[in-house]
Amino acid sequence: MKSPTYSVVIAVYNGEKFIQESIESALKQTHAIHEIIVIDDGSNDGTATVLKQYKNNPLVSVHSQKNRGQGAARNVAIARVSSDYVLFLDADDKLDKDLFAAVHETIMTHPGVDLVHFNWKFFTGTDDVGIVVDEDAILQKPLLVGADCDRLLSITNYFSMNNVFSVKFLVNNAIQFSEGMIYEDNVFMVKASTRANMIAAINKPLYLYRRDNEQSSSRSDYTTKKHLVDSIRAMNQSIDVLTERTDSTAFYLLQYYLEKMVIYYQHRIPTQYRSEFIQRAVDSLARLNVKEVPSSASKFARFIVTRQLVNRRRYKLVSLAIRYKVFRNLFT
Repeated sequence: MKSPTYSVVIAVYNGEKFIQESIESALKQTHAIHEIIVIDDGSNDGTATVLKQYKNNPLVSVHSQKNRGQGAARNVAIARVSSDYVLFLDADDKLDKDLFAAVHETIMTHPGVDLVHFNWKFFTGTDDVGIVVDEDAILQKPLLVGADCDRLLSITNYFSMNNVFSVKFLVNNAIQFSEGMIYEDNVFMVKASTRANMIAAINKPLYLYRRDNEQSSSRSDYTTKKHLVDSIRAMNQSIDVLTERTDSTAFYLLQYYLEKMVIYYQHRIPTQYRSEFIQRAVDSLARLNVKEVPSSASKFARFIVTRQLVNRRRYKLVSLAIRYKVFRNLFT
């Protein structure tokens, strides 16, 4: 097979503080990449000034647009990609220098792979060593084929960032990011997981996720209903596009959102909106028809499903289970 080429897409909004570090991490890869596409999504800080220093770099192209959100910016970039594979890099994060070397070796070993999934870790501006976060079981299996690809839905976080995707695969399956909302990765990852025919995994933390940027969209709007509205919207959109190829597929999606409900309840949903959040989330998840609970199920998800708390819309019991998990660590 011919040697595949790789692109990095960066959507940035008011990212003057970290965007250069992100771009440089892509430029310093030990395996050469084809291009870096930066979409400046209507920044009104000094981002444009930082990006000007790359105007003579043939690997970096910068495109500006009115602010439409990260999902829309990434979708614009997908249409511009001219390589075989693409990675979506957040404007405040970094790549391990050997990321594309590891990905390239994997793709050459498994030609035609639709996506390559790998581990990630937290880092701060003063700590490049970081803390490895995800130790998903999926990373222990180097290759998923056919319906087994649905198992990617069992991962801890539906992030697009710690994957490299075949551009042909994305285009042929009309896989795009949600627009006008946060949690734009959710539908993207659900479609990618359940449409893929071959997924390779690398059990190394190749993506570095910055934990000290308080301006990140996932760490703001904690006093409004933004996280409530957008998380419920993401749930419904994900359920709408779900294609089940195994008896456990629906459970994987349900488990993911049950575990996220705990995190959002504890950290992102204001106290006065928590009851509404539980009710709307349960109503959404009740649409899923779980046929099988796999042996890998978390204790919390197994408890909720086997007692049919979602199906029967037992809002208060779901809320109680979440509170017990948050405050008494009951389901570990």
